Amino acid sequence: MTVPSVKGAMLLSSVVVVRRARDRGEIPESRLAKLSARTQELLDERIQLAQWYPMENFAELLEIDWEIGGNLDPEYMRRSGRQNALSMTKGARYQQFEYLKRASRPKSGDEVVSQMRLTTSVTLSYFNFIEIKVQIDPRHPNVLQIIYVNTDPFPEALRYSTEGFMDQLNQVRGSSKSWTSDRVGNRIVFSLELKARSEADRA
Repeated sequence: MTVPSVKGAMLLSSVVVVRRARDRGEIPESRLAKLSARTQELLDERIQLAQWYPMENFAELLEIDWEIGGNLDPEYMRRSGRQNALSMTKGARYQQFEYLKRASRPKSGDEVVSQMRLTTSVTLSYFNFIEIKVQIDPRHPNVLQIIYVNTDPFPEALRYSTEGFMDQLNQVRGSSKSWTSDRVGNRIVFSLELKARSEADRA
C-alpha cells in the first residue's frame, strides 16, 4: 500500500519555519520532544525538493507551527497559504500559474471549472494520495466546489492553509472572493460562491 507522502518542495517551508522557531527558543523543549524521531531529524536535514516524504511528518510540522506560532487560529494558516501561493506565482516554474495570469476571466461556470481543473493539477504533483474533483455544486448553481478525496492524512492546519492558497490564486484572477471548506468523511469540500452562473467572470 502506498504511504501517503508529500513532495519536499511543499515540505520545505514548514521545516524552515519550525527550525527557525526552535533555534530562537520559541518552542518549549517539552513540545519538541513530542515530535516523532523522524520529524525531529527532518529539522536538521537538507530537504530534497523532488523527494517524497511521509505525510505524517509534514502534518506534525504544520500542527506545531499552527499551535506555537498561530495559537490555533485558522487565519494564521490562511496567511501562510497565501504567502506560499504568492511565492509560487512570482516565478515561472509552474505553467498552470502562468496560464492563470494570462487567461481572460471566465464567462460561464463551465469555464470556471475548466480553469480550476488546470490550476488544481499542481496539487496532484505534491501529494500522492488525494484525488481532486472540480464541479459546480449540484444543489447550488452559483457555488464552485473543489473536492479533495482520501484526505484522512490531511490535517486541519493544511485545510486552512489551502483556503489561503486558493484565495491568493483568486487575486491573481482579479477576484477578492474567499474560499471556505468543510470536512465530510474522508473528503474536504472547498467552496467558492459565484454571483451567478452568468456573472462568473466577476467571481
